Amino acid sequence: MIKRIGQKIIAGILTAVLIAGSLNGISGYAEDNTLSEKEQSEEMSFQGENPVTAENYREVDAKGNVNQAKEESGIVEEDVSFYAATPQIVNFNTKSSGQTTDYTEEETGVAGYTYGPYAADAAYLGKTSSGKVRFMLAGVIGTVNAREVQIVNKSSAKSLSYYYVSNNRLYHKIATNINNAGSGSTLDNGPAPSYLKTGVNYYSYDGHYFYTESNFGNMIDDYNNKTRSHSVNPNNPFYNYFQYLPLRSQSGYNESSFNTLLNNKVTSTSKMRNTGDDFVKNQNTYGANALLMAGIAANESAWGTSNIAKTKNNLFGLNAVDSSPGESANYFESVSQCIKEYGEKWLSKEYLNPQNWKHYGAFLGNKASGMNVKYASDPYWGEKAAAMAWLLDGNGGNKDAYKYTIGIKDTIYPSNVVNVRKESTTSSTAFYKTKKNANCSFLILDKNPVNKFYKIQSEPVLNSGRTGINSSSGVYNFSNMYAYLSSDYLKIVSEGKTTWSVNGIDTDLSSPQLFDTSIKVSANISGNKTGLQYKFVWQKNDWSEWSVLKDFSSTDYATWLPKSEGNYTILLDVKDTSGKVITVSIPYQIKNWSYSGVKTSIQSPSALKTQINLSADIKGTTSGLQYKFVWKKDNWKEWGVIKDFSTTNNAVWTPTKAGTYELIVDVKDRDGFVATRRLTYQIVEKAWEVQNTVFSPNGAEIGNTIKITQNMRNITEDNVGLQYKFVWQKDNWKEWGVIRDFSTSNTVNWVPTVSGDCEIIVNIKDNRGNSATKTAKYQVQKGKWTFSEIAADKELPQIAGEKIKLTAKVHGNAAGLRYKFVWQKDNWKEWGVIQELSSKNTAEWTPKKSGTYTVYVDVKDSDGVTTSYPKIFTIKNTGEITIQLQPNTNQNVGGKVNIKALVGGSNNNTKYKFVWQKDNWKEWGVIQDLSTKNNVDWIPKKEGTYTICVDVKQGNASAETKTIQVKVGKWTYNEISVNKNQNGELEIKPIIQGNTTGFTYKYVWQKNNWKEWGVIKDFSGQEKMSWKPNGKGQYTMVVDVKDAAGNVKTVSKVFNIQ
Repeated sequence: MIKRIGQKIIAGILTAVLIAGSLNGISGYAEDNTLSEKEQSEEMSFQGENPVTAENYREVDAKGNVNQAKEESGIVEEDVSFYAATPQIVNFNTKSSGQTTDYTEEETGVAGYTYGPYAADAAYLGKTSSGKVRFMLAGVIGTVNAREVQIVNKSSAKSLSYYYVSNNRLYHKIATNINNAGSGSTLDNGPAPSYLKTGVNYYSYDGHYFYTESNFGNMIDDYNNKTRSHSVNPNNPFYNYFQYLPLRSQSGYNESSFNTLLNNKVTSTSKMRNTGDDFVKNQNTYGANALLMAGIAANESAWGTSNIAKTKNNLFGLNAVDSSPGESANYFESVSQCIKEYGEKWLSKEYLNPQNWKHYGAFLGNKASGMNVKYASDPYWGEKAAAMAWLLDGNGGNKDAYKYTIGIKDTIYPSNVVNVRKESTTSSTAFYKTKKNANCSFLILDKNPVNKFYKIQSEPVLNSGRTGINSSSGVYNFSNMYAYLSSDYLKIVSEGKTTWSVNGIDTDLSSPQLFDTSIKVSANISGNKTGLQYKFVWQKNDWSEWSVLKDFSSTDYATWLPKSEGNYTILLDVKDTSGKVITVSIPYQIKNWSYSGVKTSIQSPSALKTQINLSADIKGTTSGLQYKFVWKKDNWKEWGVIKDFSTTNNAVWTPTKAGTYELIVDVKDRDGFVATRRLTYQIVEKAWEVQNTVFSPNGAEIGNTIKITQNMRNITEDNVGLQYKFVWQKDNWKEWGVIRDFSTSNTVNWVPTVSGDCEIIVNIKDNRGNSATKTAKYQVQKGKWTFSEIAADKELPQIAGEKIKLTAKVHGNAAGLRYKFVWQKDNWKEWGVIQELSSKNTAEWTPKKSGTYTVYVDVKDSDGVTTSYPKIFTIKNTGEITIQLQPNTNQNVGGKVNIKALVGGSNNNTKYKFVWQKDNWKEWGVIQDLSTKNNVDWIPKKEGTYTICVDVKQGNASAETKTIQVKVGKWTYNEISVNKNQNGELEIKPIIQGNTTGFTYKYVWQKNNWKEWGVIKDFSGQEKMSWKPNGKGQYTMVVDVKDAAGNVKTVSKVFNIQ
């Protein structure tokens, strides 16, 4: 109802959701109800579900009308000299509009809140040692900061809350402004107890014990002394039935009657109109009493007429924030959705669930216990909802009043925390512990305790095995969700109606029936069914045969499956909690045959043009039976007699249309008794359904084999001779091909000759003229290949005029590749096509002149991408000599140089001699004497200009000499590169200028002036080294470099390792 200005209720609701979420799951242990620090913070900040606004500040009159109320200043102006007078009251109506007042329950320490304009006066009980004001209001004894309230002499108040009797009903007149005698609500508390008299005003700030005017001061003393001895009813407390009826109860009104009850009360435009079905259905699903839910809705929405109800289908004002209630309140798609969520979430999962911090009892209650503790700042919120329930039930003939037995824990002050157990023993599992607060109400299912335990209706939802609480669900089962609470702690304050009668036994199928037929037998009971137990028995042949269908239980029905013919008697025993038993019986005939259903030669579904044999599945005596076969479709819009009554238990049906049919077979015996069985049967156009096309593997490369499988689903049992044709196409049929023509196999192997996005088309047909086409995409990958070289069948140098076979060497998947061979000379001054584009990777070429040629091979892939690869060829005339050096530049002392002689037309008899000379033969040497080897390694040892001379002798001919000059310089080495890689290793490399062919390297580290050192690697050809030092510090890296002539240079580098 009311919430502090500026604090948004959404925080409270989200908190509740989070708390509920944290308790989700099933627990088999008792909850100690101790709030965590987080929960305590959330509970302290929570201020109710529906805050007060100018729109929803209302009063309720004695007839249950909800009217707009006006707030006025409630501060009493009185002379301070009167302050010592007794008795005194506490005035809570002292603040600006919308501001609530926080208090703490004295005995339990539970934080509470109230709103003065809803209930101005409370009993003044003195002050604490710290100066806080003690009070009694709506059942709670609490303490409040003195600055929050006003202590007023009773004689100065023009209006106080009181109770009175009129027309044998008890009314509670609530003072909302003690300066105004006419203000406040008047609430119907139901039939007045006999000890309260008409014409007398009674005072009570707990609603249970009443005091006359002359005993007002004694009332204050009683509250302080934790007694009610001066009340008019010290041993017989009053409990407003609907205010203390647990919501885990069921209204006696069904959907239709409750709908009528509400519609007779509300206006034609009310959002509560036609909601009876929703309240009752959600009661039966989520275990929250429909009448009490409707009472809450009536109070919160002014019988469905509030702005939030009309614009947001919100009957309960949920999440209406003070500053903008119309904007922030929860919107529901429908009123039905609102009632459903309220019953499931707010009630079943939260306020009625002891594992949720909002729970202080599963009943409406007041500020001492029940939903009212946390739900609303209006201290009499629960009493107002109960008043609406009294009104509705009175209009409906008082079906619900005093229906259940109610027990109360701690009728005067908070005393006991009690285990709520699974069974009626102290050793059984405790589902949870009650809170300590007083006047906690429980619905007693059996007022006769077992082992000093009452069987009670469970407050929380229990799991399916009744082993613990299930906070994750709001679904409630009244039959299976019960618990036990020690009778030592409960006082029965209202005994349920005990009037009931047995009208008879109902069956879902009338006599006679066939054996093996399932028959439901139910108890037909009038009156209060609470605590009744039912036993069902059958007998025949004067008890020579009999059996118990179901022994005594709270379930009022049983299922009977007779196994033989005969004249039976079905008996029902009904027993109440006092042990009283009433027995009734009915006769029932069972025939000598049974009929379990319709049989078909082909299971549903089946395809058109199929002949289906029908028969009745009969057991027992079949003599004299006749059979009739009928089909119907679309609720008898189409139907036909397949075969009329005859003694033949068979008929052939050939459906001509697809659809859902009902096959009906009547079986009639000699007595004219007809048993009917029905079978739903599906007829489909085709006996099969195309499913997905599967490729194995996916994403294969061009030229590889791909297995294609067309998956199918047989809808019927018919064999219709399916055949499959597979086709591929690319680029909208620019390229295509038949993979395989029609055959009975649904798989095929395909070797694609193109790459890219292809479409596979599968044509399917059967032998009944049905066909279908399925298409699927497949991306053929390019072949992964690499080009290595253009190889020639003759070694360099080739001879002009001789034929050379060229081969484009490709490694990997060469499927779909095409090749073109071209030559050019002198920068394309001369050129020619050796071979046009084709799938051949070889070509024959006959160069006509000597010289340097470049041969190109253009390789075009399956996507049309062309890549060109060149190779240089040196073509010589016969006998022409060429000298090649490797490397061909930057020769230096100690560097190895490879010298190669190429001779046009050379053969195995050609011999070569290599000589070097310097300074016009002042220095010279033979590198290699005459031999058939045409290349040699030479290591110059000095700087200078050298002449390399090559003598070539072919056969018996004279030797020819070819020379080439070579300049030899020095190599330099002055620096070491040291870099750290990602693995923490050092990459070490000497920086050398010059030809390093044939060089070797040695790597050494030292530390602390060679106190520590090590050879990383001795001389080898490895010109780069990785090394990881073992520790921090300053290191010196030493690298020796030795050239091919044996000359060694050493360079070192200092570096730090952090």
